Amino acid sequence: MIRSESRGPVGLLTIDRPDRRNALNLDACVELTAALDEHVAGGARVVVLTGAGGHFCAGADLSGVKGEEFRSALRVLLDRLTTVAVPVVAAVEGAALGAGVQ
Repeated sequence: MIRSESRGPVGLLTIDRPDRRNALNLDACVELTAALDEHVAGGARVVVLTGAGGHFCAGADLSGVKGEEFRSALRVLLDRLTTVAVPVVAAVEGAALGAGVQ
């Protein structure tokens, strides 16, 4: 669901749910947060976030966002993206909607 690669000092995170236009669900939020933390702990100087299949992120996957657990995981992810010690660059192609814009 989340592909994580290191290219020298660059961490590359790819949301890989093209069948759902890379919409975020609980697992995606948790995996993105963990992968971001791993890149920073591993010495990445920048992290690039992108989406697979011609879409960046269509927001929240409405089939799996009920309950506080998803909202909490999304909050943690968004907080981490804005407070992490390295720049995070969004490589946007295609749709960027809802939570995918934040």
